[in-house]
Amino acid sequence: MTQEEMENIANLIADKLWEKQMQLETESEETENKIGEMSKLETMLSIYEQSEQYKKAYEVKMRLDKIKKELTEAGVLKENNENQL
Repeated sequence: MTQEEMENIANLIADKLWEKQMQLETESEETENKIGEMSKLETMLSIYEQSEQYKKAYEVKMRLDKIKKELTEAGVLKENNENQL
């Protein structure tokens, strides 16, 4: 194997590692955003329930459940424990 071939292989490996790192960073940012959204929605849900705005509370609850399901499927939340990270 020539030096040039070894460099080409090394470059391919470095490119693959770089792509994987970018993918992981993107996934991490998306997870952080979902956790932040979940926190905001939990606060809104509490406010709407306390002020007896049940229609708004229901809409927020539906959005909150969707985010929790996504985070559970991603392995961030445990099933049957809504507040566990």
